[in-house]
Amino acid sequence: MMVEVSNLFDVPVYTHKGIYLGRVYDIQLDITNSKIYEIILSDTNGELVEFSRNIGIPYRWVKSISDVIVLRYFPGKIRVKPKPDKAWRRHKQRVLKSETRWGDHGVSRTKWR
Repeated sequence: MMVEVSNLFDVPVYTHKGIYLGRVYDIQLDITNSKIYEIILSDTNGELVEFSRNIGIPYRWVKSISDVIVLRYFPGKIRVKPKPDKAWRRHKQRVLKSETRWGDHGVSRTKWR
């Protein structure tokens, strides 16, 4: 069944369990292969998407398109990845070769800055 892309905007999207997920906001197309790559949703369900953010759904997850879009797969609750804290970063170590007074070449480790 052929559907024009312009007809997909503002269509409600439901999971395979019948739970409302959001509305189609934008569509990403793969022009070289003439395929739909991803459907971007807005006004998402806060119970399924943390902070009700806009999300992108791969087109391969779509089961059917008519008056509504039904997904064949949805991973459950989508959470936002926390940004790493600077305190948890590990310092990189580098090896410095330094000469001693007697001509020996020693190796010491200092923190990378």
